[in-house]
Amino acid sequence: MPLTSRKFRLLFTTAVFVFTGTAVFLTWTLFRTVEESVQPVVVDTRVRRAIDGILVDPSDATSRSVGVLIDGMVDGRPTAGLSAAPLVWELPVEGGITRFLAVYPSDALPEKVGPIRSLRPYVLDFASEVGALLMHVGGSPEALTRARTFPLERLNQFFDDRFFWRSTDRRAPHNVFTSQYLVTSAFTERKYARESVFTPWRYQNESVVNADGNGVRVAYSTSSYTVEWRWNGSRYERFMGGVRHQDEDGAAIDAKNVLVQFTSIEILDAIGRRRITTEGEGKALVLTAGSTHEATWKKIVGDRTRFYYAIPEYPATAGMKGNRCKDTVGGADSDHNAPAQIPCGSPQGRVHDTLTGEEVALQPGTTWIEVVPNNGDVTIVQSQITEDIKN
Repeated sequence: MPLTSRKFRLLFTTAVFVFTGTAVFLTWTLFRTVEESVQPVVVDTRVRRAIDGILVDPSDATSRSVGVLIDGMVDGRPTAGLSAAPLVWELPVEGGITRFLAVYPSDALPEKVGPIRSLRPYVLDFASEVGALLMHVGGSPEALTRARTFPLERLNQFFDDRFFWRSTDRRAPHNVFTSQYLVTSAFTERKYARESVFTPWRYQNESVVNADGNGVRVAYSTSSYTVEWRWNGSRYERFMGGVRHQDEDGAAIDAKNVLVQFTSIEILDAIGRRRITTEGEGKALVLTAGSTHEATWKKIVGDRTRFYYAIPEYPATAGMKGNRCKDTVGGADSDHNAPAQIPCGSPQGRVHDTLTGEEVALQPGTTWIEVVPNNGDVTIVQSQITEDIKN
């Protein structure tokens, strides 16, 4: 039967509708498939922060360093805010005690940092390595004399009290603190430079390869000032006086890298004030990523201290007391038998001999530098394997 005009128009309209719908559906499907197959490229624009190698926004990478000289004396414990410092030097002072030069980015201090103590001349050298604004409470006569002409900006609580505060629950002189708010106020009022310019450390991608599990013990004087760093599989845990070192808020103190810098330390007077050699070169130990390396340190005027893997021409073991073939496994056993001896060349040897002469590459994160005399009492500890490396 022939199609009527009306039926023809109906069939034609239906066909056009079906064709158009199909075309739209196929086009939408095609574009959706292409859109899903082309994923946006996310570019990580972060860079390593100079002070600790942590990845940050480029605007924060060179944030000005602030060094705070914190009390290490038993009477000054517990500390506040020390666990948050990405870089710390532990330095001997008179009486067998130590102080901490804790360095923070100027925009990342805790709300309580201290107790803050008095300046010593060699602290100026270490603080200047990272272009820090240095905060302290007075100082020894030699330190204050040197500081007057030393090219380093400082805040001395004796004259800049508004940037410090005293706690009422501690006894003087162990009760002076500062905070992020007060540091920010100082930068605003004094118009300090907001960036530090210094050569950053070398950093490697965070990994643990061929870890030997070594730790290190440093006896600055009595047991109260004996420090131990223990590897826990991802970082080094700090112990002081035989107990876990924690801030007053319970925050534990850990590090990704521990450097031991041996140098000449001279006692100057009956009080026990020290003169510490901060330039030249000497031996060192580097603990990073669970591995211990013999190293050397070198510093020239205008540069930071650099640590290098030991080279055959100048091994870090030069002058060290003790035979490397006499590593000891644990102490006496449950039957009080003598500890076993590890033969030379054993895979349980205490250090990695990375004899390349290259500058040490650190793990991103917190670094502690233990400054000790050339004849310092330093012991490498690996689980239950120890070796005395005193001079």
